[in-house]
Amino acid sequence: MSIALSLINNLRNRPGYISSSFFFMTVLGYTLYQGPNLVDPVNRYIVAGTAATLTSEVIMHAVDTINMRAKHVKMKEKFEIMKLIRHEGWFSLYRGIQPVLIGYFLSSIVYFKFYSAIKLKLLSFL
Repeated sequence: MSIALSLINNLRNRPGYISSSFFFMTVLGYTLYQGPNLVDPVNRYIVAGTAATLTSEVIMHAVDTINMRAKHVKMKEKFEIMKLIRHEGWFSLYRGIQPVLIGYFLSSIVYFKFYSAIKLKLLSFL
């Protein structure tokens, strides 16, 4: 447990997009290489569900950022959005993703743990 905490503390000192991409690739790599080998179905559901949650957030975070910026600045033209991206860079679309990924990671572990455990208990009664 202390190794994980020291890794998280080390990643906090880096820019958000670097530590977030490292975190995301670690979870995705574990899912792809170790997920099929998990024997317990509850753990398999947790790993697959967490990876799916994080993948969907990484894909949609840039779209949500553009949507929020467009509402805040009242952008109506696509040209203004491209001008913003050109001015701030592509990585600005992923600003603030680090706490979102960590929050989704923890909440999806809890959600899929209880969901799969309850599902297996209810199926055993049938």
